[in-house]
Amino acid sequence: MSSVKHLSVQQKLRKAHALFNEVETLIQFGYYTTAVNRLYYACFHAVKALLLTKDLIPKTHSGTVALLHKHFVQAQLFDIQQASFYSRIMQERIDDDYNDFILTDKDEVNSFVSPAKELIAYIERLIDITSNEY
Repeated sequence: MSSVKHLSVQQKLRKAHALFNEVETLIQFGYYTTAVNRLYYACFHAVKALLLTKDLIPKTHSGTVALLHKHFVQAQLFDIQQASFYSRIMQERIDDDYNDFILTDKDEVNSFVSPAKELIAYIERLIDITSNEY
């Protein structure tokens, strides 16, 4: 593994944690839509870190999902429920950002916090397991 790739993977994981750490404050101050946005982007950067371990660089958000499914889920290297949550939080972020008639409430955003944290931790474990391969 090149040191540049290793640093890039680690930087994406740091970014995932930094974004995730913003969520509690956003919820506390009632910024529920922004909290969903941060949760999604935390997961997005974690997924991108995982994809990078296989030299996969998506060009779009939907490309991230497609590459995750093609190279990890279909190969049975990634839990389908974790992948489903990632798709769900992505759709929630899209709905919140682009649908004027959807407002996320506190209970809804809170229901995403634990699964997002679990997804990031799951991806970190996968990266640790495969770290000698990339």
